[in-house]
Parts: sequence; structure tokens; C-alpha cells
Amino acid sequence: MNSISEHPVFARRITASLFLLLAICQPVLGENVNPTSYSMPNGHGRASGGDFNYWDLYYTGSGNTSSDGAFLSGGLGDLTDGVIALDNWGVVESVAGDGPYVGWSNIDPTISFEFAAPVMLQTVRVHLDDSNFSGGVLPPESVTVTSGAFSQTFSVPDPLSGDPFWFDIDLQGMTTSSTTLDVTLNRRGEWVFCSEFEFVGQYVINPNSILVTRGDYVSGGITEISESDNTDLAIQRGVFDIQSRTEFVIGGVCPSQLPSGLTVQLEGSVFARSPVIQSIELFNYDSNLWEEIDSRDATRFLDSTVFATVTGDVTRFVDPTTAGMEIRIRYQSASQRQQFSSNTDKICWLIED
Repeated sequence: MNSISEHPVFARRITASLFLLLAICQPVLGENVNPTSYSMPNGHGRASGGDFNYWDLYYTGSGNTSSDGAFLSGGLGDLTDGVIALDNWGVVESVAGDGPYVGWSNIDPTISFEFAAPVMLQTVRVHLDDSNFSGGVLPPESVTVTSGAFSQTFSVPDPLSGDPFWFDIDLQGMTTSSTTLDVTLNRRGEWVFCSEFEFVGQYVINPNSILVTRGDYVSGGITEISESDNTDLAIQRGVFDIQSRTEFVIGGVCPSQLPSGLTVQLEGSVFARSPVIQSIELFNYDSNLWEEIDSRDATRFLDSTVFATVTGDVTRFVDPTTAGMEIRIRYQSASQRQQFSSNTDKICWLIED
């Protein structure tokens, strides 16, 4: 089989439901994914009994950034600016409210982060102050991470040193149910201070179109292949197809026209008596050709998950005008007589900023 071939003339569109399950490979670890905005109550300060003002003064969205507890929305500020406080609040903060920390008094603040697309998160990192109760400042008792039905609380240690520190939350590839992730700092004392958040993972881009280019469509559609839920896109080898192949193309839109990394996640199997080769191809917008990035024997009767990571400049697989992307999945039987079906439970792009 050639690794590069001509772009096809697309065939029929789809929708419906059905089929099978199981087995997982570990994905590649992601890079930092950056939120497009966050919303939260502004920090507190002298009006709330503080020595200084601990506001998110240069926040770019709406809300009064010099007012204690004012609701801020639609922008970015201290918590994602890459400035990490290396000392305690009493050293780096001021009355002006322009220090690197945001501090809250007597509340458990929830920060709602908005991303350009759903994200598969390996780790959420929170940089916290711990001044051993100087001025009533302690690290939070715990941090709660929430997205849709997912909600989990993680206990935070109180280090002996009293120095600022990173608290890493291992989410083990949790995928947000939407583009929003809520993080709540559950205070241990009167004050809780935070200077930065980092998110390690990848954007999850689900398909917005499907086209069957070879084989007989049986069932399934965008809904079925957007979740790992044991309902499949099923395509059967055409009875009179001498090439003994099934094939389909999906389309999607990249959140950035200049991504730094790209992985294809494919979960599925074949119903077949003898081996069938599974190939993953991406459309290269520089060459106007399909480029194969992975080829292997498909698992039979039991789903497996493949993470195929692109090497080199991944922007070649993103349309420079529309940010569109295309994946072509092929199943090729070694036996021309074999009747088989391909069953796809989940397929998506994992994109790094």
C-alpha cells in the first residue's frame, strides 16, 4: 500500500447508531494548553481587612479590577500570564494591587476557565502561596476540579517550609465535557493566594462530517464516533469490491492554524476471520495528497485504541484558509474473498498549542 495517494472524490453522507467495545493504549503526554479566558470573583484587599490589595488588576475582560470581589469575566490576567511569584505575599504584593498573586478572604473562589475546544487534560498545575499562617495565609485544604458530570476533590498538603509551591493535579487524561473547566480553591484558613495556573494536555477536536468512500454503510454517524461509548460507525466491505476495502473520511476544524502538535486517536475493530490492515491518513494541504501516519493490523472483534502522533511540521495538515482538517481511515483485507466490517467507536484529533 502506498503511503501517499491522490485526494478522492467524496461519496455519501451519514447518520444513525450501533455496535462493540474495549482495550486502551496510553496517549502521548500533552503540552500546555492555554485558556482563552477565565471568570471569577476579583481578589480582596484592604477593604476586606488585608494589608495590601490582592486584585487581578490588569485583567483584560469585563468587571471592576480594583474592587474587592467584583465579578470578572471574558478575559485573562494574573492567573495565566506566566508570572510565577517566587516569594510570599508580604514581599511581592502592594497597596496598588498590581502584584503577581490574587488573594481571597473568607471565600472558596471558583475560577471558570474557557478553552477554544474541549481538552484532554493530564495535569492541572496551581501555584500557591504558603506563608505558614503569616497574615492568615495558608494553602487551600483542597482543590475541586469540575467539568459537566465530572467533579473530583484533591487534598492539598501544607508544606513545612512556608515557601510558595506548585500543586499538581493528576487528571489522567480526563476530557472536559465542554469547553469549560471549573477549579475551586477550598480554603484552609482565612486567606488563600494563587499566582498561576497551567494546564497540560491537548485539545480534543471531534469530527463535524463523515463521508464513506468505499464499502457499504451499515450504521452510525458523528454522534457515535465522537464518544467512546460502544456505539459504532459500521461499514461493510462491498460484495463486489475486488480491492476488499472499507474507507471513510472525516472532517474537522483546528482551533489554531499554527498548532505545535497533532495526534489522531482511533478506537475500533473489525469483524473478520483473517487479518485486516488498518491505516490512518491525513490530508496534506501543502502537497494536496494524502499522507499515511500509521498502519497496523486491526484488532478483531475487540476494540483497541491507537494514538498516532505526527512528526515534523504539523501545520501541513491544517487548511491555511479555513483551518479545516481531514482524516482518511482505510481497512484493507489481505484476502480478496474475505467479507468483513469495520467498526469505529471513537475518532478525533488531539491538538497542542
